[in-house]
Amino acid sequence: MVAPLQITAVNANAFLLPLTPSQNQEFDVSLNGVTYHLIFKWNKLSAAWDLDIQDVQRNKILSGIPLVTGCDLLEQYSYLKINGALVVQNSDGSFNVPTFANLGSIGNLYFLVYVAPPVVATKPAGVTNWPLSATSIATAAAGVRGP
Repeated sequence: MVAPLQITAVNANAFLLPLTPSQNQEFDVSLNGVTYHLIFKWNKLSAAWDLDIQDVQRNKILSGIPLVTGCDLLEQYSYLKINGALVVQNSDGSFNVPTFANLGSIGNLYFLVYVAPPVVATKPAGVTNWPLSATSIATAAAGVRGP
């Protein structure tokens, strides 16, 4: 098996996938620690790029995802637990769909790693015994009534 293609870190949570303009292409890439096989095909009928995602054994995971700008391409597939977003963004600032000739030059594909916001416990107004003890939590819970 060939080693996964290296992706370029734009910052700690964003990675640029290396695409070449004007050609169909496929490669293995590690996204958030899991290796996937990505296939990029030009769809002549719709005049747009489509993405297929497979596992390393070439079993289909997703097929025919259109590369459009302005959204997370994986958002509707959260059940797959890829734990990141694929986003197409144009370097010229436009929201045009990448063309056959500019995917990888003007139209770029980024993998964004999900980062959970830190959980910060703050003292609620009116609470005197902070941080809460197990006893005070149990006492508060006893006073909570269900529907």
